[in-house]
Amino acid sequence: MPRRITATFEVVTPLFLGGADPSGSVELRATSIKGALRFWWRALAWSRHNGDLGAIRTEEQEVFGAAGQEGTASNGGTGQASFILRVLPIKGLKTISKDDVLRTEAGDPVGPGMRYFGYGLMAAFGQNPGQLTRPCLSAPFQFSIELVSRRPFADSVIDALRVMGLLGALGSRSRRGYGSLSLLSLAGDVEAWTSPKTKAEYANQLKTLLHRGPTRSREPPYSAFSGLSRVVVVAEGSHPLALLDHVGRQMQRYRSWGHNGKVNGEDSERNFQDDHDWFKSKTHFNDAHPRRAIFGLPHNYSKTLGVLSQIADRRASPLLVHVHKLTQNYIAVLSIIRSSFLPGDDKVWIWQGSPKRPDGDSKKIPANQLREPHLDWTVMNGFIDGTNKKIGRPYFPNSMQILP
Repeated sequence: MPRRITATFEVVTPLFLGGADPSGSVELRATSIKGALRFWWRALAWSRHNGDLGAIRTEEQEVFGAAGQEGTASNGGTGQASFILRVLPIKGLKTISKDDVLRTEAGDPVGPGMRYFGYGLMAAFGQNPGQLTRPCLSAPFQFSIELVSRRPFADSVIDALRVMGLLGALGSRSRRGYGSLSLLSLAGDVEAWTSPKTKAEYANQLKTLLHRGPTRSREPPYSAFSGLSRVVVVAEGSHPLALLDHVGRQMQRYRSWGHNGKVNGEDSERNFQDDHDWFKSKTHFNDAHPRRAIFGLPHNYSKTLGVLSQIADRRASPLLVHVHKLTQNYIAVLSIIRSSFLPGDDKVWIWQGSPKRPDGDSKKIPANQLREPHLDWTVMNGFIDGTNKKIGRPYFPNSMQILP
């Protein structure tokens, strides 16, 4: 008889998850959910296998399948996943259409922090701030998925489900808090799950999951938990969108130089004088690159100058923002999942004029536009632990560290 697990989640912030045409439709897709589950499975696997990439790859193929390969004896040599995942029917979903304005619980346009985190999804400024460039699913709403397997579920899959429901999100800008998930229940062929009611319960559940394997202090080659990771609850509040906006405002305050000395109408802190001077020098041919590149690439300074990797179009941010539902309130959680910033011999590319690689060939980029990556991870810790210089108060005065 097949084994079954039903997992029920609540989406607590607007979800931008498109179909074949993301600009015209929005839908909750099993393939996207399975992809997210696989991400969290791999994030946990590094410590569980003590950094053995071969063992991680073998188990991953057994659990999730290996497209185009013959598979293994344990999965029948077919290359198929060990389980099927489907989304159960959902009622009452509400879509916010393209060109509509994304609004708060009070009906006002979302604040500058949410617009900052929603870069590319909505207008940040102008006459209609918060006006969407693509549709989204309005939050909150609940949905359930069903996993079906002909053999017992691996503990690693169940752990990944739980971590995805404590730290994960779906869709575009999911690393900036959009589409945040809260796992409400697990049912079926699985140990009972009790959704955390308080911040302390949340921390204890996450610590248990993240400390099940050996702690390694070597930097993983991909996004994975290790002794170098951080997870911190930074704020708590009764309204999830206001909470996300608060975190976004603080990041904007920390990172931005501002316009005419102002960020969102308040005095700019100007924390990155060196990055500003690098941009304003108009030479860009020294050995430096902006320290804020650690927040992810691309990092654009103007229409004619920006920062990319030599090979890839994008390096996802190692800093993940998550909003989680508790019984009475919501919490905002920041995770630094430290890993090798660029693979192999990849370099930081200071593009000028156009971000298009000459003839599409990364090897033809002028050598004087390439930099060896020198990453300053203290920049991210400076955001989590930093202080508003104008008022002498921490960005997050009531933060609670979970990991390490």
